[in-house]
Amino acid sequence: MLDEDLIADWLGPVYQILRWLGFSEAWHFGGLFIFFAVGFIVSIKFTSKKPAITLNQSEIDAVREAKNKKGLSGILAAFKAGEQVGSRNKKINETDIHSGQRGSSMNNQIAAVLSVLMLAVPVQAEENPTRDDFSDVLKQPMPDYLTDVIDKPDYRMKWNGLFEGEVGVDQWLAEYLDNGAVEHPVEYVEEGGFVFEIYSLCEPHNCWGSKFTFVVSKTCPLVHGVMTSFDEVTRQFGVKLKFYDGDKPIYVLPQFADLCRAELK
Repeated sequence: MLDEDLIADWLGPVYQILRWLGFSEAWHFGGLFIFFAVGFIVSIKFTSKKPAITLNQSEIDAVREAKNKKGLSGILAAFKAGEQVGSRNKKINETDIHSGQRGSSMNNQIAAVLSVLMLAVPVQAEENPTRDDFSDVLKQPMPDYLTDVIDKPDYRMKWNGLFEGEVGVDQWLAEYLDNGAVEHPVEYVEEGGFVFEIYSLCEPHNCWGSKFTFVVSKTCPLVHGVMTSFDEVTRQFGVKLKFYDGDKPIYVLPQFADLCRAELK
């Protein structure tokens, strides 16, 4: 991570303006792009009458060197190259003072610095993902949702068993197999020798008010389902668990693991 104070010393008022505009760190590409774009416009404005900025071979090499550096070192190299260009062009344009254009040489130097920054720094974005990074992500298995596994025989049998003999089941939940619902990816939790799969669903447009959690394990014949509304348990299906000790919530998976072991004996 770059030192913000060091960058502030180099960029001065520009850094403060970028922070005021909402860029949390002045070297973010978006903020720098605006800064460089303004510099480019300034360079066009002050060099429109004649080509005030020229690059010789040594200056071209300096720009290339800046491009090959990253982070703060790239910014500093760009400033050095810009100052080199601006200083030489200032000498070339000293005759402007005698023709009444007293500010043009300084403007040329500023424009040179900003123009070289335009060339050197935008390619210095650090930690940009490479094609290989995206490839690695795509190779990773995607997490399952309940809709991905519900048609497997074991999951479907346990799902159907939850609601046998139950009446007054919320319509959206009763129709889940046909209409689906809003879903969250599975969460795997190991407890008491069992790996529990926790699938969360909720009613469309009412997730906080009507949420259902389906808990199964491949090595346990039992299944648990719980309805909640604004994080309060409103109804349980399948194996019943104790969620509260008085008003204090309880972590329930150890209970579920104990019941699974007892069922398997």
